[in-house]
Amino acid sequence: MRLTDLLHPHLDGVTTVVDAAGHGLRLALSLHLPDGVALRDDDRERHIGEGELVLLSQGPDPALHGTEDECLAVLDRLWPGGRGLLLFGHPGPEPPYHRLLDALVAQRCQVLRAAPLHHVDLSAGAVFTRLATEELLPPHDRSGRPVPADDFPATLRTTGEHVLAGLDCRPLRARHQELERRAEEAERARDAVREDGLADRLAAAVREKEELASALRGARDRAEVLRARVAVLEGSTSLRLGRALVSVARAPRHRMPGLPRELYGLWRGRGAKRPASASRDTGPSPAGPGTGS
Repeated sequence: MRLTDLLHPHLDGVTTVVDAAGHGLRLALSLHLPDGVALRDDDRERHIGEGELVLLSQGPDPALHGTEDECLAVLDRLWPGGRGLLLFGHPGPEPPYHRLLDALVAQRCQVLRAAPLHHVDLSAGAVFTRLATEELLPPHDRSGRPVPADDFPATLRTTGEHVLAGLDCRPLRARHQELERRAEEAERARDAVREDGLADRLAAAVREKEELASALRGARDRAEVLRARVAVLEGSTSLRLGRALVSVARAPRHRMPGLPRELYGLWRGRGAKRPASASRDTGPSPAGPGTGS
């Protein structure tokens, strides 16, 4: 059902429609109010009385649909003779109207008609009025026309429709509540899994940090050992001799740099310990045959 089809049959005697719906809803273009009916915003201070109809809304998105507390505050400002259109933004076939039913009864408001809506942001709506007396108004049929009946037959009709509608509505409402409960449990489980995954990643990062720190300490220890070995090699005689020979090879015309004293000692005593056979081998060779005196 369109919003206009639900609203227009209840505009008889109404001169002003007060928009107290959620701030995110833009209903002006969807109302198509007839001539003689003005639309104004709610100033949250004035009362809504006879000749006025107020638009209220609530839903899962408070920024779009408004909240339940805002609806209750508007109901407190509804005077006898004033009317209202309560809009629901909750998904599903069964909006949570029971949350506002007690407030409607406390304000002596009678619900005249309720229907699902074909609207992008709204799923259902209900028209109500605050009674000026203790006499109930006649109910409305599916087309929005009031059903002529006396007080007692009207009460019987309303009671019968309520009980029979419970055959479909109550199971749907219970199913809807069960789905909401499961959705909340799934969300909590998802949050718990997300937190566990974060803890695991944090523990893995800590372990990786400790492993890197251990590897860094091992590398530093090996570097210290290598520095000690280099210091020993730099102080050794072989290294000093090698450096001297390299410098002579690079600049042969210059004077050979000084060598360590122990090397000079080795040079002077190099022939003292040679064996006698070596001395004989290096002497002059004997005269051959044919050489006479």
